[in-house]
Amino acid sequence: MKNIFHILLSSLFLFGCSKRAVPAVDLVKAGKDIVWNESDGSTNVLHVDRRNGDSLEGIRVVHTGKDGTVIMTADSGKVYAYPSGQDRIGGVLYTNFAKIALENVHAKNADGSVNEYKDAYFFMHP
Repeated sequence: MKNIFHILLSSLFLFGCSKRAVPAVDLVKAGKDIVWNESDGSTNVLHVDRRNGDSLEGIRVVHTGKDGTVIMTADSGKVYAYPSGQDRIGGVLYTNFAKIALENVHAKNADGSVNEYKDAYFFMHP
């Protein structure tokens, strides 16, 4: 009986306590805000209205940095797993990335001006 207890306790420790990181691409869900910080202290909040596989629709990114807040919207885009799986940004090694590619982006700056871009890219690292 004592050996069975030790085996069960060991199994719970090995299998029950281990947590695997959720891939960053799987965190992008319709209707859910995803927040991540950049190495320069700025913050990004991503919101997607619809996701079908890698395709995104109704995308909004709010970037808050030292120069104020920029709100970027796009009707469509895609999410990709970062090719190498890891990268060093600002001296920090990140191992869980997603690349967010937006198409036909409208960016409203903190001063009220609006810019339009054919495409924009973000590297999300939760």
